[in-house]
Amino acid sequence: MNTASRSENTARNIGVGAVRQVVTLLLAFAVRTVFVRRLGADYTGVNGLYSNILAMLSLAELGVGNVLVYSLYAPLHRGDTGEIQHLLGYYRRIYRLIALAVALPGAGGIPLCRQSPSCRSSSAVSCRWRS
Repeated sequence: MNTASRSENTARNIGVGAVRQVVTLLLAFAVRTVFVRRLGADYTGVNGLYSNILAMLSLAELGVGNVLVYSLYAPLHRGDTGEIQHLLGYYRRIYRLIALAVALPGAGGIPLCRQSPSCRSSSAVSCRWRS
């Protein structure tokens, strides 16, 4: 059993979160540096574009995962399997709607990406996926 106080656990959680954020930033910088040196600026630019599009589409989740964890805490603590099943079914429907809300604009944006100026360039790297 954890004997640390809530304040100690909160401080530890903040510290771990800060370290994780710094490590994530450093690794992202290192990966981008390797991409630029090994693959060239064209590929890195296209990769960054698609990464940003995916990040924007993932905003559709809007914290539903956090709500799921919060709402399941009490039924899990009580061992109420009926309520747990009900909540999981409800969140399954919500996540299917979110997947649809992400997939439709994503699929609709594919023709726009094929007409982007980077695909009209003579670079074989930026349009390799097209051929």
